[in-house]
Amino acid sequence: MAFAARDGKQFGNRQRAARYDDEHSGATQEGSDASPDDAVAQHGPANNIQITKGNGSHHVVAKHPDGHTSRSSHATAGEAIDAARMVSGADDADADGSTDPSEQEAPPAPAMSGSKTSTRIPGV
Repeated sequence: MAFAARDGKQFGNRQRAARYDDEHSGATQEGSDASPDDAVAQHGPANNIQITKGNGSHHVVAKHPDGHTSRSSHATAGEAIDAARMVSGADDADADGSTDPSEQEAPPAPAMSGSKTSTRIPGV
């Protein structure tokens, strides 16, 4: 059974036809913004973000709820991750811009009241 895209192109399954329609529809706005902050301000936080590596750089493709797609290229993976965070609307990066999880302080462990610690292993 063949599935047709909106322009009449035939595909073997429904998902490929829908993907083709999404990629080739006139409603999708392709573009590159001056900064991820501009994209968030104009189009809202992205709801689908992909980071890929190719041709010596890292690429961020972000799709916004209004159909706009913003793209950016970065020299390092860290820069691409920072851009993806900004375009998602997340503002949880450290003040110095560091996003390394190993540099973030771990939350304190919950206190266990009323429990007794034992060095005995059950069943041994």
